[in-house]
Parts: sequence; C-alpha cells; structure tokens
Amino acid sequence: MLELLFDSSFAASVPRFVTPILLAALGGALCERAGVFNIALEGFMLAGAFAAVLGAYFTGSPYAGALAAMLAGIAMGLVFAEFNIRRGGDAIVGSIAVNILAAGLTAFLLSAIFHVTGAFNDPAIAGFEPIDIPLVGAIPVVGRLLSGQSILFYVAILAVPALHVFFARHRLGPPPRGGGGQPPPVPA
Repeated sequence: MLELLFDSSFAASVPRFVTPILLAALGGALCERAGVFNIALEGFMLAGAFAAVLGAYFTGSPYAGALAAMLAGIAMGLVFAEFNIRRGGDAIVGSIAVNILAAGLTAFLLSAIFHVTGAFNDPAIAGFEPIDIPLVGAIPVVGRLLSGQSILFYVAILAVPALHVFFARHRLGPPPRGGGGQPPPVPA
C-alpha cells in the first residue's frame, strides 16, 4: 500500500482528480459566504464537464471547451438561483432537482449527440497540454505532482489563496458578526 502512495505516476494523476473537486469546493465556499445553501455543485460540475467535452470536440480547442463548461455552470447556476433565491423555493429540493436535471440531461444529450451510453472517449476531444516546470519537475515524487499538469490545476491552486485574501480583506469577504449564515448588509 505504501509503495502505491509513493509511486510517482500515482502522484502525477492526483491533480487531475483533485482539480474539479477543488474548483467546486471554492464555488461552494463562495455560496456559503453569500448565505446561499447550495448542494447542487455536483450538477454544476456534471453540466460543465459535458459542455467541456462538447465544446472541445466540436471546436478542437480545450479553451473553447473550458469556456463552454463555464457557460454551462452559469446556466445551471441561473436555474438554481431562479427557483431557490428569486422564487424562494427550498434550497435542498432545488439542489436535488438541479443534480437530477444535470444527470438526466447529460445522459440524454450524450446518447442523442454521440450515439453512445456510458463513457465517451474520443481522441478528437482536445485536452490541455501539460505545463512542465523545469526545476520543480526534477524533484522526486513531488515534482511529478506539481509539474506537468494542465493550466486548470494551476488556476485552481492559485484560486485558493486568492479566495482567502478576498474573504479576509475585501468588504464583501468578512464573515457576518454573530453568525446566522447571512452576509452583512451592503451599504446603498
């Protein structure tokens, strides 16, 4: 078991799996700070992943895929906001509905567009090229973890301290005094 943990190829694969979860967790932290209960992050991730595949497949560009993923996440966020914030619906019910909608819609569209069910792996789907950091890449085990990853990994890692600074220093960032889960009122 220990040799698996210290295997450099395993270490190199960890960021690929951690990056989308880290980005979703940062979005969840923003929702929590805004006082919005949101457990629909899985639905946002699923819609974004499907849109990324669709965008990268049809354009041949991973950047177009990333943009499509962001737009799909925004669209699902607007659906969530419409029913849970604007119309005052129950946040748990709305979140579950968004998750079910994303699961059903992506399965249906996968079948309708690509004529497959389950996994879809096509070499025409463009991915981001790995970014090699010369000095860091030479470090045993840790070098493969931190070097040779996609740009999304580095964006996610840099977003963590940026969000921390935002939460700690910006007027919209400090937690409300006395709890309650609601953000402080914004002066008009």
